Amino acid sequence: MRAVNTGESGSHIGKEFFQFILITTLDIFAMIILDKPRTINKLLMFCYQILPHAGGPVEAGVERFALEQNVPLRRPALPAERPEPLRRLLADLAQADDNLALQAMKRSEDGTAVIVRLCEIDGRRGAGRMSTPVQPVDLLEDVQGEPVTELPYRPFEILSFAVPM
Repeated sequence: MRAVNTGESGSHIGKEFFQFILITTLDIFAMIILDKPRTINKLLMFCYQILPHAGGPVEAGVERFALEQNVPLRRPALPAERPEPLRRLLADLAQADDNLALQAMKRSEDGTAVIVRLCEIDGRRGAGRMSTPVQPVDLLEDVQGEPVTELPYRPFEILSFAVPM
């Protein structure tokens, strides 16, 4: 069984208990690192769902369920006249493997490309395919290798790539 939360705080399930952690990382940092205990004078709102399942969390799709509960799809405002590279990118993402979840899509820091981050969420290996070459980048948007049309991935890997606009 897993608890899927929609708040900032954490939880833990043991064989005979269910533990809610109602302090944030910042509170822990202040108490332990800075040696400044803080009184929590704020309303903490959270929502938990109990997800009974057979087998391990990967086989049961817990990561996908948590993603769907915590990251509702928000469609960004896109211009009516989309540049061709953006149209191709959106078409490719619509055809992506169902175990690749879109984590982020943003304009690059230098404004010349769209940065896309996909995460494999089902514990599988595979390869994402793009109709036109994309440039693999790291999380700092530094170029990694040559442009590719196939993006191999490992379980739970984050794929980052740039699409020139």
